[in-house]
Amino acid sequence: MPSPEARIKKNVCTTCFECPCCGIALYSRGVTQQVPSEDDPNIMVNKRGYYLMCNSCKWSTHEQGLKNQPMASGGWPRLEAPNQDRVHQLCEYYRIVAHNEKLEKDKRRITQKCGYYISDKYGVATVVAKKYMSLQVTPRKESQKVAEGCFAAEASEEVDDLPERFLNNLNIDEVTNIRMRLSNPELQPTRMADLRMKNLKLLTKKSQRCKDCTHSLCKPEYNPGSVKFKIQLSAYYHIPEVRVKTCPQLLAGREVTIELTVTNPTPHEVSVALLPLEGHPGTPTGTGLIFPEVTCTNSAIALPSCTMYLSAKDDAAEYDDTADKMDDRNNKSVVTFKRCNKLGFKMQITPQQCSNVIIGFRLTHTYTNQTIQGNKREYEVLSLQHAVIVNLGPLSKE
Repeated sequence: MPSPEARIKKNVCTTCFECPCCGIALYSRGVTQQVPSEDDPNIMVNKRGYYLMCNSCKWSTHEQGLKNQPMASGGWPRLEAPNQDRVHQLCEYYRIVAHNEKLEKDKRRITQKCGYYISDKYGVATVVAKKYMSLQVTPRKESQKVAEGCFAAEASEEVDDLPERFLNNLNIDEVTNIRMRLSNPELQPTRMADLRMKNLKLLTKKSQRCKDCTHSLCKPEYNPGSVKFKIQLSAYYHIPEVRVKTCPQLLAGREVTIELTVTNPTPHEVSVALLPLEGHPGTPTGTGLIFPEVTCTNSAIALPSCTMYLSAKDDAAEYDDTADKMDDRNNKSVVTFKRCNKLGFKMQITPQQCSNVIIGFRLTHTYTNQTIQGNKREYEVLSLQHAVIVNLGPLSKE
């Protein structure tokens, strides 16, 4: 959504709402009711109605007292705050006050000083004249009328009587908590029956760049008519993910076996291999890269020398028992388990005397790039390489 349109809509969505209890988005539900016919009131006809409901706490618009709408796309009445006009008057008043203070400050800054120099000699007369004319701009007459009608709040000596329900027994289930009240500052309801659904706040996409190569990681997309999301530019959906599964007690100078896991996020089969951190001269990333945070040298790490094969990501394979079958191409002495598109492998390291044990290696994997030209799809298998830094934690004192 463009910024001007979002500013007009007060940075909220007009068709989406969130639950006032738990803050989860409300979903539309349909119900069929029998109502009298418009032609003959004695005849009952079925009419489709829609209401909003929270799937978490089961709060619905019926508790707010709203009737079912004939369309699921929207049409819900927008409730205005009771003090909305007063807030708008105060905002307009303080805007005019700030404008007047700025005018007075700028006038004192460019006051004419006595001197023997001619202003036109330095070519500043035109600039000063334009600046002075801009200071003569006054707020609109409508704004001045609003400011004049904005009266100051006065304290009243009379105190309102306590409501009748003040002396009744308190039911904690009917009282809102602090989070519910602060989430709706315009109304600040104290009872559960006074809760009102809120418009969903608009989110802004932020463009970020890689610190090493300055490549755009996520490009913003503000076109409301576009359905092609740029989220696939994130590396999370293309590069295998490496995590630590088990790490025994780390002692300086003693060899231990750690277990890592690697997950394939792509819909194609991937082969993975581990190389020392320096890499090879033929790799695209170059050689001699320095990683000062690594505390274990390559001689202290025994990397697996075999290639590991990962299955493609398939959501339906999670419910298939055959998906956990070990691939014959994987070395069983290195691979500990396989589950769908995820497998575990082990390696041996010898920690050195340091505060934190940090190891590093290069992850080489295949990537299937898909290109579409007209009605023809072409697949290209590429070999990519990335540096992986793993922090295993501090050394044990024993």
